[in-house]
Amino acid sequence: IEKTHSEKAGIQNIIPVIDWNQCLEQFNGDEAVVRELLASLAMDLKLSQEKIAELYAANNEEALRAELHRLNGGIVYFSLPQLSQTLAAFHEAVKAKSQQAKRLDATYAALHEAITAFLTTVQLDSFKKA
Repeated sequence: IEKTHSEKAGIQNIIPVIDWNQCLEQFNGDEAVVRELLASLAMDLKLSQEKIAELYAANNEEALRAELHRLNGGIVYFSLPQLSQTLAAFHEAVKAKSQQAKRLDATYAALHEAITAFLTTVQLDSFKKA
């Protein structure tokens, strides 16, 4: 599914990639720890993004669900609204695959974009500090 630039930018403009203030609060204000953990998560997400793409292309629903569950366990400790929301939506779509093929494709694309946005945010060290 090909989207226009404005459609791709839509989720990134509406839902923050990282809720920096909430992340800091969750880790007692220790910015160094938050940055280190986010960098570690980014390395894991890069590998997971590739694995999800392979499993999705192969229609390996069981392994895909297991990987999504594992991924959720890794992000649950952070305030990553965009990634949390798109992961949950895709996971639900995978469970209902036979009923909603279009939703599966759309939620997969959204998750891929959210992971890419997170990786870019961490790489550029562009956390929004309000």
